Amino acid sequence: MLRAREHATLPELPRIEQSLLWAIRTWVIGRRLGEDMSFKIGSVFRHIGAADTAPALEGFLWVLSQGLTRTLWINCTCETQVTRDEACLLNIFSLLVTDHVEDAEALLRDIACERAALLAADCALRVAFQLQEAGYYRPEQAHRAETQSIRPSASVPSGARDFMH
Repeated sequence: MLRAREHATLPELPRIEQSLLWAIRTWVIGRRLGEDMSFKIGSVFRHIGAADTAPALEGFLWVLSQGLTRTLWINCTCETQVTRDEACLLNIFSLLVTDHVEDAEALLRDIACERAALLAADCALRVAFQLQEAGYYRPEQAHRAETQSIRPSASVPSGARDFMH
């Protein structure tokens, strides 16, 4: 897995990170609209052969949302730019896959209270495990994220092109 970078574009990301980012954006939009996006998110992960990832990712996002210390900048699904906060979330998974748990927890503590950061790290480990089980996020392919570059301050999976404005 490649390091996500602030201001990267969606097509520059590996397919699995495109899927993760689309799912994160979709979940946030669903929360804003008061709609359950589980089916849409689940269908993307079923499409790539990682169906068990969807509930784990939704759990991660819910836990994180309960303990955020600031608002995260998450783009709409139609945007191709990756925000600093989106890059941070993607890098958390990369760090966990490469067994850099403390670094992932540090990124989470930058955006959430201590308890939520620890719980979210546990949930993110489940996401990473599910993706590894499905053949994604191999540790030998992952790069260690450069935490300094991601600290806070148009290829999308088929069927996932819905704009949700």
